Amino acid sequence: MEFADSISQLITNIVNTFGFATIHLDFDCEPVQLNINQAIPCSLIINEIITNILKHAFLGKPSEAISTALTQKNNKVRVTIRDNGTAYDGDLNDLTSDSILEIIGVLADQLNAEYYYSTTDKHNSFTLEFVKKTSPATEIYLYKTGDDA
Repeated sequence: MEFADSISQLITNIVNTFGFATIHLDFDCEPVQLNINQAIPCSLIINEIITNILKHAFLGKPSEAISTALTQKNNKVRVTIRDNGTAYDGDLNDLTSDSILEIIGVLADQLNAEYYYSTTDKHNSFTLEFVKKTSPATEIYLYKTGDDA
């Protein structure tokens, strides 16, 4: 599946669902083909990050912006999401086990991915990196039913 199109549609839909008409969205996404087994957990991670940004980062900010980049170099895929919202000022290790990082950790394990979060006084950034699988997304098994099974 063409993942660049999926990312822009997903993020735009989430932002519209939350009713943030003033957020500027910027997409710098190279064409990247992912199989469904990688596209789904990657999409779920993106959903968690964007939802978290919309719930927490833009409180009181007059000019909100989210930028998303998707690149592939050789077989390594990188997704970077950056916002200009308020930074998380606590220790990421202090977050509870049912937090966004727990969810992202489980999904990243499915991708054998590494992820990074950084913050400055001007922006927050989340990066996800994983090796693209070149094998088919699914295998089809035929099962015979009835008496001659």
